[in-house]
Amino acid sequence: MYFLRTTPRLWFFTLAAGLTLAAVATPALMHFNFGLAAFAIRKFYSVVCHQDPARSWWFWGAPVAICYRCLGIYAGVAAGAWWRAPRPMLIRSTTIFAFANALDVATELAGWHGNVPWVRLLLGAMLGVSLAALIAGSFQRGTTT
Repeated sequence: MYFLRTTPRLWFFTLAAGLTLAAVATPALMHFNFGLAAFAIRKFYSVVCHQDPARSWWFWGAPVAICYRCLGIYAGVAAGAWWRAPRPMLIRSTTIFAFANALDVATELAGWHGNVPWVRLLLGAMLGVSLAALIAGSFQRGTTT
């Protein structure tokens, strides 16, 4: 029973990577006439993402199930599951990246800039990496990763 001996980081990565791939797969599912599956995936993500089509990448004539920032967060979580750093550094970086994302939202709402996809994706990814590394480090009891 190898799967019982795998690390929590592997489970964390697998979950995050699967959620990222499911979100990105929705346009392909629509294109290949699996609309019910695409609908179910979009409905699943509607709890955590506004799913504004203007803030999502489009493939095959359909939007990805989540916005740029959420896509960055999910992909960042998958990558961050393997990142190791001292806990105090991860707490600081998570705080900084959460603030940077909030600042991006606030400045856009204030009209200082428009929708900048790559900025939203990268800010989300940085938050996802740091948050996932912090959480994954908690899996190892008694260590500071």
